[in-house]
Amino acid sequence: MTTDLNDILDDLSPQRQAKIAALAEKKIQETLASASTLSEFRKAMGKTQAEVARELGINQNAVSQLEQRSDTYVSTLRRFLKSLDLTLEMSVVNKNGVRIDLPNFLKTDTESPH
Repeated sequence: MTTDLNDILDDLSPQRQAKIAALAEKKIQETLASASTLSEFRKAMGKTQAEVARELGINQNAVSQLEQRSDTYVSTLRRFLKSLDLTLEMSVVNKNGVRIDLPNFLKTDTESPH
């Protein structure tokens, strides 16, 4: 008989389960903070290309190609990140370090313009 990880976790005390969950979340946040490619973001969120493909309604090969592109539409990038429960926000930073948000790029696909 094979032992499932969830069975092992279920046998632990609630305090131990909470500690493991907190450590796992911390590791996810650290991995996200150091991610610099779409595939690293996907992996940090614990998703496969096939899972992202299903959410986007495309095939796995298309996800692979998207992750390798150096140029893509903002709307495509936004949808990809949304499938990972992440949000794309865009801003411009001038030479003095002043950040200027681009509000028309902050809204999600489902929000209507103001």
